[in-house]
Amino acid sequence: MIQPSFQLSKIAVCLSLFSLFTSDILAEMDVNQTDQLIREQSESWFQQLDRNLPPYPQAGSVAAELDRRESLNRQQLGTARQDLAREDANQHKEHVAMLMRTAALQDFATTIDNQHYYKLSGDLRNLVRRAGYVFDPNKGRFRSYDFILKDKYRRGRPYQVLDEQGEYKPNYVKVKGSSYPSGHTSNGFGEAVLASIIFPERGKEIFARALQYGESRTVLGAHFPTDTIASRFSQYFYKAQLLNNDDIVSHLVQFAKGVREPFDAICQETQAILRNCLDTLDSPLASQYELENHNIGYYGQIFPNRAAQVVLPENLPDTAGALLRLRFPYLNDNARRQILAADAYPSHSLASLGDFSNTGNNWGLINLPASYDGPSYFYEDFATLAEPEYHLDLGDFSRYDRWTKAIQGEGRLIMNHMGTIDLMGHNRFAGIVINQGIVRLAGEHRLAGESRISENGRLVVAEITPALGQLSGNGTVIFEPRDAFSILTLDNLSGQLSFVVNTDLANQKSDKIVVKGEDRGDFGLIVSDSGNEPQEENGKVRLVETQTGTARFRLKDREYVDAGAFRYRLHKEGNDWVLSNRKDEQMVALTKPNEIERVRGDVSEPKGDDQPSELPIVSANNPPKDHTMDSDNLANQLTEVSAVSGISPDNPSKANVVNAEGVMTPPTEALMKSDISTDNSPKDNKTGLSNFTHQPIETANSSISSVNMPPTVPQLPQITGGLKELAASTNSHISLRQAQLLHLEQSLSGIHQRLGELKQGGRSNVWVRNLNSRNRLGEMQVASDSRTSGFRQDYHALQVGADTALNDTFRLGAFVGTAHSEIDFKGDYGSGKVNSQTAGLYGMFQFDNGVYIDQITKYERLTSQGQATEKRRYHSYTLSSEVGKVHTLGQGWTVTPQLQLAWSSLSAKANEDRLSALYARVGVRLAKILDLNGWTLQPYAEVSGMTTKNRHSQVRVNQYAFDIAATRGRIESVLGINALAGNHRLGVEAKTTRGKHFDQPLAVQVNYRYSW
Repeated sequence: MIQPSFQLSKIAVCLSLFSLFTSDILAEMDVNQTDQLIREQSESWFQQLDRNLPPYPQAGSVAAELDRRESLNRQQLGTARQDLAREDANQHKEHVAMLMRTAALQDFATTIDNQHYYKLSGDLRNLVRRAGYVFDPNKGRFRSYDFILKDKYRRGRPYQVLDEQGEYKPNYVKVKGSSYPSGHTSNGFGEAVLASIIFPERGKEIFARALQYGESRTVLGAHFPTDTIASRFSQYFYKAQLLNNDDIVSHLVQFAKGVREPFDAICQETQAILRNCLDTLDSPLASQYELENHNIGYYGQIFPNRAAQVVLPENLPDTAGALLRLRFPYLNDNARRQILAADAYPSHSLASLGDFSNTGNNWGLINLPASYDGPSYFYEDFATLAEPEYHLDLGDFSRYDRWTKAIQGEGRLIMNHMGTIDLMGHNRFAGIVINQGIVRLAGEHRLAGESRISENGRLVVAEITPALGQLSGNGTVIFEPRDAFSILTLDNLSGQLSFVVNTDLANQKSDKIVVKGEDRGDFGLIVSDSGNEPQEENGKVRLVETQTGTARFRLKDREYVDAGAFRYRLHKEGNDWVLSNRKDEQMVALTKPNEIERVRGDVSEPKGDDQPSELPIVSANNPPKDHTMDSDNLANQLTEVSAVSGISPDNPSKANVVNAEGVMTPPTEALMKSDISTDNSPKDNKTGLSNFTHQPIETANSSISSVNMPPTVPQLPQITGGLKELAASTNSHISLRQAQLLHLEQSLSGIHQRLGELKQGGRSNVWVRNLNSRNRLGEMQVASDSRTSGFRQDYHALQVGADTALNDTFRLGAFVGTAHSEIDFKGDYGSGKVNSQTAGLYGMFQFDNGVYIDQITKYERLTSQGQATEKRRYHSYTLSSEVGKVHTLGQGWTVTPQLQLAWSSLSAKANEDRLSALYARVGVRLAKILDLNGWTLQPYAEVSGMTTKNRHSQVRVNQYAFDIAATRGRIESVLGINALAGNHRLGVEAKTTRGKHFDQPLAVQVNYRYSW
């Protein structure tokens, strides 16, 4: 009898073969369908080409003379160029494919050899060639277009019609040959069309190589220059027809994706998508031709008696815009035609073979390599598609693209799609309208017209001194973080825009907005500071300069910016807006610890020239009068500030970035995905715990001093027993250290209790433990006049361990674990997180009289980060001992008094002291054992008192030091139950903790143990 497994194997093999067979059939069907679509159009395409391709230059014409002269010039090029021309003469199909593949990929993906590439691209190559195959009634068979045209024109080749002196022979037109158009050049450009469809990222270099390939025919004297121009003319025409047909181009792109797959796989080995790998390649030939002003396209020959005419978009053939459809799938046809027109060869050059007024004659004027770099002139408004042709976007250009050329013109850039365009040239066009998406200014911009940014739009300033005309709208202008700060100059400003600016408050530097004309509207400022810490008060940066002062600026959503221990607010100064720290409004704890205790006495007035040696106290009923702030007026000028994720300065030629999944990420995309964070700093003191009044505050350096004070008594803080709140970064730094210590305690919690389960266990055990808790730490005094905000900590941990009994008394085990804490600082101080990995050893002595001793040693690796602090990594070590005695009361009741002592040490980073803490717990546990139908249940309850004392440890901000306060005493209550059945034991426990500073509303622990 046949085994079922063997039958299943046969079925699996059959299904696999069927799948491969059907996929091949479907692929063949797609090829046939596309081939049929092209066949249906090829006859009309050829007729159109035949009508539009002008004849070769007639005898005695200026064009014929230019053709002759340049043919001789090219034949005089050096040995190296002659050698390349002879190599290019090889018309073997795989050789021509190799040439264009090398232009596209250079040395990338050499593991895919040329033969493999030729095979991969075979179907697509046949389809591209099919466009130029048509029935030739003279021969009675299908032939390539170039051979049909050769038979039509029968032009003699240079070596046939030129004499030894290089002059035309008498009656040379009667010599019949096959020079016009060039077949070699047609093959080269045909392979270039194929490569540009597969790798549109490299079209610039691909078509530059095709131009060189065509020139090789003139170097060998096999063709006249206009023969190669006619071939280029024809292949551009055919490429445009293929890409202009929606059905055909969709099919071609699908085949191109298949060819790209193995190359993409190689690129993904470096965590990048294919476009990123291709973007690292240079374009040496295209760059050389650019330096030569692209004269390769017309062989540098200008008609001396023909007037130059500006090539406008309407002078190009109707379907010409389709040539760039795969390179710019986010542009409409008008925009693509503008690109081609601006880059066109001179209208009075040899590239213009026919009547310029007949647009169909002008395929030869198209400079396709140059157009792959983007626009250089806006003839009118230049618009992107609101819905790009994503299905044609092989290179992900719609999401991110960069335009490297200098753009001029009377039109504006109209950004309609959700993508990013990087403008990297010296641009002088009219303006920018951003309806959605991101435009990044990364060159040199002087835009005189009207620019507008809508709500979903972002304008990123990534250059030093951009200048715009009228700027309006309700979108966002983002100054990209740079080594040098930027100045945005505007003629006029209106609307409700938001500006994200960068500052280095410590060094009093910043980005700046300068308005030379009218300013009106309400504008938000979002400040991203460097993180450098100011060393003294009274710092100031000027963010906005205006002429009229009509517009109103405010910090967006928050009232201040904190830098180190100093607080900055936005003020209007004349017509300008400055961000400044005033020593009469110092919100951060600026006194050195314990120094303020010296000033708890009554106010004593200085007499004569005597100066007070101690800080007098100003009561709430007698505030200072000289410098009282108008808080109502100030409140109208203030708003919330939030930090923005920094955008790393880009290499201008490699501006895109790749994430961990290999997806290309534009440098500013994070700003599109998430609105600017506003969670880094507190809004105000909403806790009601501080009695500190809104009077101006003097800093410690000048007001709390035992040395002589200046003759004028400064404005003093009003102290009524309350504590001042900290700046966001300071609060985050201190609170994270407190959270790290609680994190360590939580990872220890319950392990001793779990060891208690082993006292009646089997010889060996494996176990797993999951703990989830919510902790609340209240406001903690960290200096004599300062407090932290407090925080909520959600803790989650998983531990796995194993142990074995070495004898009747001693058991030894080990465990590993991972834990995660999410920390929410109170108010609007933001959030943080602590992650850790743990490894530990434990041992237990159990004596016959019920006494036990548990010992745990563990190492923990912590990673800590807050929104206002950078990521930091720490090492910690913990030793914990518990001593107890199990008293048996009878009828299954036991009571166990316990004493636990633990010591933890946590490493330090810059501006921190090493943190160590001693933890003590005293408690009693009451349990009852119940036997129920083969199950043993053990409900229990536990009450403990505990306390934590920290060794003196501080965090330093500038010249100020802040203590890491301990959580002190608290009471813990526990209810739980263990269930034992055979070798399995399951335990569930819930507990709550209450203390003066620390509460744990609920912690839930689940244990599972297997014994044998």
